[in-house]
Amino acid sequence: MRVRQRPAPPAPASSGRAPKPAEVLARRRAARDRSLRFNGVLLLLVVAGLAFVWAVREIPNPALPPARELTTDMETVYRAQRAGDLRIDTEVSTVADGVEGVTIPRPDGDRWVLTGTAGRDCYALWWDEEGVRRVRTVPSDLDCAPSSWLTASHYSAYDRVGPAVEEDAPLAAWDAILPEPVTNRVWYLPALIVLAGIGLSALVRITIALLTGDAPSASRR
Repeated sequence: MRVRQRPAPPAPASSGRAPKPAEVLARRRAARDRSLRFNGVLLLLVVAGLAFVWAVREIPNPALPPARELTTDMETVYRAQRAGDLRIDTEVSTVADGVEGVTIPRPDGDRWVLTGTAGRDCYALWWDEEGVRRVRTVPSDLDCAPSSWLTASHYSAYDRVGPAVEEDAPLAAWDAILPEPVTNRVWYLPALIVLAGIGLSALVRITIALLTGDAPSASRR
């Protein structure tokens, strides 16, 4: 007995069709326009963020008040010694709150050295019998005890040195070595780098969209 096989049903006709060139172009333009709008708004926000970060970047330097207080005490000790109201020993001793001093005998006349620490800096003030004052700073992790090496003429790149000042001047050249009155906030530089990176990325995507007439692959939806 012969068994008839049923013919296979015909395959359903495909309902899809290739998009027309006009539709492809319209989609590309729509994606480009979305990319331009998004990245344009992003770029404006970045510019506003950079302006805000720049405007609030500075704060009063917290290292300046204690340094000024220390140098004022050193000036007081200097005036007292020059007036004969204070004798500084040849052994290191405390001559004021936070200030150590020593008299260093020398063949050409005694030298007086004062030191004190404020923040990360060791401040030194010294003078000879003529009363000419000199000042400098060294990192506070070095030996801050008053000694001859602090008055030496060789300085490192980390030292700040003030010019010599005569006795009749009201103050030593502290302004040359004191910290700056203002400093940047801790987050200023990282925020600046992040915002600049975001802004540069948005600008590159805008440039690609304008030059090619197409949205970058990362901006297509």
